[in-house]
Amino acid sequence: VMTHNMKQFVIDGNKCVLNRPALDQRVDDAAFEENEVYAIDIVVSTGDGKARVVDEKQTTVFKRALNVEYSLKMKSSRTILSDVDKKYPCMPFPLRKLLAASTSSKFGLVECLQHGLLHAYPVLWEKDGELVAHIKSTVLLMRNGSDRITTS
Repeated sequence: VMTHNMKQFVIDGNKCVLNRPALDQRVDDAAFEENEVYAIDIVVSTGDGKARVVDEKQTTVFKRALNVEYSLKMKSSRTILSDVDKKYPCMPFPLRKLLAASTSSKFGLVECLQHGLLHAYPVLWEKDGELVAHIKSTVLLMRNGSDRITTS
């Protein structure tokens, strides 16, 4: 889980901070500046604090990869991508709001994911019986301190 800077229509900017350093993740050093906006991601659990992704098929929240283009082959895939571009061009969206969960729309979703047109927000899991919560807040860095402007 990372904290990213934000800009208009860009929710995952180039500046990022690792909330929990790991050997397989590396980010460049960056300095906080006045009038920047950051999305603070926090994951907590009742267990050991080592939440992980178990099955990406459980994911129901996605976002459009703005810098990726691909000519999709299936009509259902093109329909899904067209709906995403119209309704959710730069923000995350739940699958249930996109289209009725029919078999053809799920096939179209798979093709969009395979070619990197959509990014999935993973479901985190720790152990049976343990709870995992993901909290996201938007923070504005001002001259006199920081202001939290949203929270989930």
